[in-house]
Amino acid sequence: MNQKTLLLSVISIFTLSVLFAGCAGKIPQSTMNNNSALSISAGLNARASFLTKESINTTNVFFIRLDDENDSLQKQKVITSNYNKTPLMVGFQMDNIDSFCLNLEPGIYAAVAAKGVGANSNVKYYIYFPEEMIKKTIVNLKQNSMRYLGEFDFEDVSYKNQMNNPDKVQFYYFASGLIDGVPGTSKPRYISNFITPQHHSPSLEKFANSKEKEVKFLNSVSGSFKNTGWYDNIKARLDTLGK
Repeated sequence: MNQKTLLLSVISIFTLSVLFAGCAGKIPQSTMNNNSALSISAGLNARASFLTKESINTTNVFFIRLDDENDSLQKQKVITSNYNKTPLMVGFQMDNIDSFCLNLEPGIYAAVAAKGVGANSNVKYYIYFPEEMIKKTIVNLKQNSMRYLGEFDFEDVSYKNQMNNPDKVQFYYFASGLIDGVPGTSKPRYISNFITPQHHSPSLEKFANSKEKEVKFLNSVSGSFKNTGWYDNIKARLDTLGK
């Protein structure tokens, strides 16, 4: 893989990383009988120059709800994640941050974008997912359910991609203002430690998924959700998987 890579791991619908030191707020308690949840785990890196690279701390992930699996990906409403967990440092790098969208109604969903802040520069970044990836994240979320989506690798967030050659879905969410609240296309698209926010349309490089990955992950994190309304959901999913 090119050393200029961005790793975006979509770990599961309804997941939590085991290497967390703290969290951004409390885990929202389940508020509906039909409680379901989405989660995406994001490890984002930005290269501001040939020699300068920093981690992007994910603050939000944005989802859409579809009428069916063949529905248009260009929707007029996005759903924002409502819970983050902050990871420990692993060596000299920060592990992935998991963003959750809890208390969703059952339905068909997909992830379309992420927002983050540079760990050193405090520059805001908006990352628009390519259509190829969005299609891979489409899931039919059942009552009281969770799903594993897999792991995604992207090109590095850099002056190399910015908003250069976005696909039609990336450009739609960039121009619509649904993600950043600013409609239009006159927005900074290039890497600089002095320009914020910045908008980028990386392309997908790799996708991996397996039952074994999901079982291992859920077993490792189930204890983190004890004393919440979500613990039984995790155990039920593991029972479904036969583990």
